[in-house]
Amino acid sequence: MNDWGYGIPSIPEREEQKGALGVFSEAYAAMLEKLRKNYPEAELWCFTLPKGKHVDGSDFPYYYGGRHIEEYCNVIINCAKRFDCRAVDLYHFSEPYGSLDRFHPNEEGMKTISHAVILQIEKEMQSI
Repeated sequence: MNDWGYGIPSIPEREEQKGALGVFSEAYAAMLEKLRKNYPEAELWCFTLPKGKHVDGSDFPYYYGGRHIEEYCNVIINCAKRFDCRAVDLYHFSEPYGSLDRFHPNEEGMKTISHAVILQIEKEMQSI
């Protein structure tokens, strides 16, 4: 959320960066690579950025800090696959979570997010 909110590049922006993943992509991949190296038997979970809703009912800013949230969600899903991690797509799979500031979940928001994770696990279990 922080990288998205501050507009950290998630994809190449200039011609000379063609083929590069972008700052967020490279950093996310480096993090997963280190975790895989240091904890080869660990079950790693990656979550896309969920949609939030403010208690006052105002809209969630899908485009924030100069970037659309889906750019980051796509990077997370792709990196999870690349490093054999479990991916939970909160952006597409869950309803918007409640928050006090559109980003940090309130108590009800935490329940919504955890429920989405449980539903995702149940969905995976049914396909086995």
